[in-house]
Amino acid sequence: MKKLVILIFSMVMAGEMEVDGNLTVTDTLIVNNKDVNATIDSLLSLIAQLEIRIAQLECQNTGIIPDGYCDCFFHTLDECGVCNGDTTSCQDCAGVLNGDNLQDMCGYCDNDSSNDCAQDCFGEWGGTVEVDQCGICGGTCDTWCGCDSICEAVEDVCGDCGGEAESEDDCVLDYALYFNGNEKINIPHSPTLNTEGQITVEIWCNPDNFNNNENYLISKSMDGQGWNRGWAMRADGGGSSMGVEMKIDGAYHYFSADNSSFEQNSWSHRAFTYDGNTLRMFINGNEIASHPISGNIDNNGYDLTIGYVPPYSGYFWYGSLDKAIIWNSARTEEEIQSTMYIELTGSEPDLVGYWNFNEGIGSTLNDLSGNGNHGIIDGATWVER
Repeated sequence: MKKLVILIFSMVMAGEMEVDGNLTVTDTLIVNNKDVNATIDSLLSLIAQLEIRIAQLECQNTGIIPDGYCDCFFHTLDECGVCNGDTTSCQDCAGVLNGDNLQDMCGYCDNDSSNDCAQDCFGEWGGTVEVDQCGICGGTCDTWCGCDSICEAVEDVCGDCGGEAESEDDCVLDYALYFNGNEKINIPHSPTLNTEGQITVEIWCNPDNFNNNENYLISKSMDGQGWNRGWAMRADGGGSSMGVEMKIDGAYHYFSADNSSFEQNSWSHRAFTYDGNTLRMFINGNEIASHPISGNIDNNGYDLTIGYVPPYSGYFWYGSLDKAIIWNSARTEEEIQSTMYIELTGSEPDLVGYWNFNEGIGSTLNDLSGNGNHGIIDGATWVER
């Protein structure tokens, strides 16, 4: 290339080649018997590129970067101080160089931290769900919280939360059964205990001890059958959480809920429902968890047991149990709350089994639903509530 440039320069100087005022070649250059239509401008540009390349190689060999550049490839610093940068590295969320705008967890960009979005009680950023007056996230009580964490509920003269007794003469002695960890109630299997597609199970409990990771309140199941079980409600982890077992379309499922621990020597109402698409769990009439699952409930021929799941020892209940109910429907939160503190008539629609534990004597727990599924008390003793 150097020889070519020298040849062109010599030809121009010798008058063998004419150029116009813009140094543009106006004659044809013959090299190796080939016509090359070129311009002086393109040749000078090529020379400049060669000079740059030579400078780059010299920089790489010596490590000395030319003044005004940030590397051997003649790149410069951008406004953020980044070599060959595009000024985006120091832009804030609004595109301002070295700005102080910040993007919050909801995607809003400004420099005012006072309006940053926050998490609601479910932990959702920018959510609007709040804790109601009873401390329930997403609850509906916006006035005041009454007894047993029921909105506006008060105790009657008999001490029953939500009761309607106006004088002590109206008070009815309420009984429960106490289980000491080796006792149970057995209700023989009957087709009338099976539900069709939906179910609600309710029971009152007052534990005083936990000796196992699984202490059962009520079950229509059989342990030791692999996954061929039924449904059951239990206390798990030494009373740290509430658990529900359910067999749906031939598959065994287990569900639990956070913030569902059992307090010893304290009564609470526990329930679960299944409507064919969702299993829901309740404490004192308030929904605490929901689990999406669909399919048909698998009915079985197991006995219904209260305070235990057969056949092994170690899964018994410790403490008192009272008022167990089974429905052939998935009751709503409002429906559960409406009957927690009252006696049923026994003729309510969808009622499968109702044991109110108010016999106070004897070894039989009567089913007041009209279906005649009476229980045999095995060791549990009557106590007053």
